[in-house]
Amino acid sequence: MQKMQQAIDLVEGGCVFSDGCSDAVQAWDAAAAVMVGAREGTDGNNSASGSYGKSVYGLADKRCPQYGTCGPNGGIDKSKPATINSKILAYFAEGQQATYAGIVSQMKEAKRSVSEKSSVPFLQGTLRYAWKQSTANSGGDVSDKTVGEGAAFSVGVTAKLWACSTKGYNKAFRQMQVGGNFSGKRTIDFNAVKLAFECNYRCMGVTCAEVGDFIDGNPIDSPKVRTCNDDENGSSAGLARGCKRGTNKARRQVCRKFTGRPGIEGRDDFGYIADDASAPAPTDAPVAAPTPVAPLPTNDSD
Repeated sequence: MQKMQQAIDLVEGGCVFSDGCSDAVQAWDAAAAVMVGAREGTDGNNSASGSYGKSVYGLADKRCPQYGTCGPNGGIDKSKPATINSKILAYFAEGQQATYAGIVSQMKEAKRSVSEKSSVPFLQGTLRYAWKQSTANSGGDVSDKTVGEGAAFSVGVTAKLWACSTKGYNKAFRQMQVGGNFSGKRTIDFNAVKLAFECNYRCMGVTCAEVGDFIDGNPIDSPKVRTCNDDENGSSAGLARGCKRGTNKARRQVCRKFTGRPGIEGRDDFGYIADDASAPAPTDAPVAAPTPVAPLPTNDSD
């Protein structure tokens, strides 16, 4: 996020690639490099016996077989990148071209989309270890490892939940808090954690389909936990800003317990539109009139 913001600040200050200033593009590319990480390797080591990288990109690849979200169409083939990683890299590429051309509004939208979609592997990790600690998992696993993993993943995403709904955050945090009344002491309420996040997916900029069903070794058509339905949940891609209503009345009533009172004023009205083809095009002009945008040079050995 810092590197993308640095690129935005540079472009707003007049640093445009077509005028000979490459600093902004280099900052934007550095953001993508940090997300992927130095340990990813040439192919991510995503073979049947391979390991993964150590950064956010590697985490998404590690979770995708557990949620059926590998490859462009979903699935459990770990040799294919996580679906969300392909989306994130597409947003990085979109933002890179906007940086090249000096179109600040598109850079900001790409940055926002990367931030939102990067929360998916943390959501998957949080839900996985919340399930392990719940009664749904044959009485619950309250071992130090499971509690620690759940806490580690949850701190990667609960800040975004708090920004959207302090009510949802409090319900999830109460269950996952290390040293609290539940996590590590007795089984937790998995459904409360799941609903706290799902009911705020629209505000958080992710969809039920992106998170996927929790398979974790089960057949893909018989998961341990089904994800929500985006239409019923009100989190379908393409919803306009401020749209909060899903198609299922019962779902809307349930979600009232987990939505509202955003930690950042107005954040719950900042809806998910990143994939909305009908969204209005940016209206701001480039900082400096660029030459026609051409693909940037690449080095296949990098």
